[in-house]
Amino acid sequence: MGLVPWGRRRGAESVRAKLGTTTAQFVDPRPGPVQGRFRSADNPHDVRTAGACVRQRFTIGRTAPIDDEGEWEDAFWRTHLYVGIGSFTLGALLLLVYLVLTPRGSHRVLLVWMVLTSIVVWWTVFGPVGARAIASQRRDRRDLFFFCWSLTTLTLIALSAFLDGGEKSPLSILLVLPVLFAGLVYPPRQVGWLAVLALGSFLALAASGGALPARAVVTGAMLGLTGAISVTAAVNRDIKDEARRRLATRLHDLATSDGLTGCRTHRSFGEALEAEGNRARRYGSVFSVVMVDIDSFKAINDTLGHDVGDATLRSVAAALTAAARVGDVTGRVGGDEFAVLLPETDHDQALQVTRRLQEVVRAARMPVPVTVSYGWSSWCGPTDTEADVRRRADQALYAAKRAGRDRLAEWDPNCEGTASAGPVRPHSAPVIVMERAPGTHR
Repeated sequence: MGLVPWGRRRGAESVRAKLGTTTAQFVDPRPGPVQGRFRSADNPHDVRTAGACVRQRFTIGRTAPIDDEGEWEDAFWRTHLYVGIGSFTLGALLLLVYLVLTPRGSHRVLLVWMVLTSIVVWWTVFGPVGARAIASQRRDRRDLFFFCWSLTTLTLIALSAFLDGGEKSPLSILLVLPVLFAGLVYPPRQVGWLAVLALGSFLALAASGGALPARAVVTGAMLGLTGAISVTAAVNRDIKDEARRRLATRLHDLATSDGLTGCRTHRSFGEALEAEGNRARRYGSVFSVVMVDIDSFKAINDTLGHDVGDATLRSVAAALTAAARVGDVTGRVGGDEFAVLLPETDHDQALQVTRRLQEVVRAARMPVPVTVSYGWSSWCGPTDTEADVRRRADQALYAAKRAGRDRLAEWDPNCEGTASAGPVRPHSAPVIVMERAPGTHR
């Protein structure tokens, strides 16, 4: 089993093992030598040494793991491409067998060269061009390639049938193959055009011999019926795919969005926080987390009812979302508790953003007068963890509540610069940076 370096953390090295088809994580519980000292919030003179457990991760998966819808779609179309090339190659080989078994037919040498050339072109031209069209992530380019490919194959079959004797040639029935192949995955309009062209090609072959015999009429009717069935199947497939997309979007919204406030759910916010932590470790960036809590919210539910409480939650969530910047993530992580993830935001910038959050919430219309407390903390380096950032922000939040509510509180950031500067230095207790402003809420 080959191991490829994936990332590094103090006391452990993360590696990715590319094997099999299953993705899993293993946790190494051995304590790492992460050094740090912290000061108790209750007793500032109580200074103790803090240890940390460093997790060692291994990911077991495919060499090129497929982890999103775009990659799955690309894999499907690549499979469709090479299955199609293989199928048409097999058909071409059977055509060669037919030509060998009927040596007295017309244009045998020319037909053999056409078949051999088509095989080479399919593998050396259509294969690479199709792969690039699929990799371009542009649906219009991909659809155009497959349509032109099927149209070329249809033209080749019609020309081969014409050289072999017209509609009397058994090759003429092969005109149905591009239509059937297109009906599997092509858009309905393209399937319809291929069906019309296949039927038109057969009728042209039949007309080239003079009067249309009864056999040609029946064969043409069968081609037309096959085209109609393929178009109907393509339309039904599009309807089903659209229903699936809507269902997938609905399920995604239900899984990631809080039904009451529209913010991210607890789990979705945690995933966004973890992703931001991984990005900070990899690129040496920084981020901050703001914890927000409605003061005395239980009293609102108990005295005014849950309808008023729900309306208050929606109003606060709407204000937080409106005040957040593009790229910030707002989540509801508790009953009356929210969290705001601030990517690429250091401690000083987080203070400005938190003040704006407070100002917008204070200016928002609420069903009842409420106050809101805030606490925040910032990423302190590669030895820091997402859970610790959130925990410190949470402790700062409750420090603001203990100080009288309706306040901002920060965790004192005694870190050496940004994530690339070094290990976490001693933290002190949360400190209040803004007292309650005068005035009442609307």
